[in-house]
Amino acid sequence: MSPIQVIKAVRKEILQGCKIVFSRVFPNNTRPQKQMVWKMAEYLGAVCSTDVDSSVTHVVTVDLGTEKARWGVANKKFLVHPRWIEAANFRWHRQPEEDFPVTAPKEKSRGKNNAVAGKKETSKDKENAAAGQKETRKDKEENDVSSQKETRNVETKVAGHANENVVATSTTGPADS
Repeated sequence: MSPIQVIKAVRKEILQGCKIVFSRVFPNNTRPQKQMVWKMAEYLGAVCSTDVDSSVTHVVTVDLGTEKARWGVANKKFLVHPRWIEAANFRWHRQPEEDFPVTAPKEKSRGKNNAVAGKKETSKDKENAAAGQKETRKDKEENDVSSQKETRNVETKVAGHANENVVATSTTGPADS
């Protein structure tokens, strides 16, 4: 057996015994079989399907709200994020499913939430954000001015060297034959 055949055989064992169905992982207008994650799962030994049935072991999704994801939960199937397949490919070993959970989508709220504390944005937060934007604009203007000065200095130096060359050439004069 050639080294390449050995590598392929070892890779095929990584997800052997897994039957995977994907849900909301690929764009609607594409063939799932042509997608990289689908091919990666097959290279790792999994069987991929577009339809759910009792033999499916894993539902790979990014959204808990899909019909297939709900079916997977109801039928006690593994529900994993697509990164589970990528991690198995990277590490050459099946990864624990619980390390790649599919999280519930964040609820949209009427007020903006503070990303750090998960609290509603206050007027003080807005003031700080506005001050940060003003400072950023001011920094940009200062950077533009200093950049223009540097450009002028470089142009002056280049022009000065060009004049020296002209002077040097004119004082030397043409060579006698």
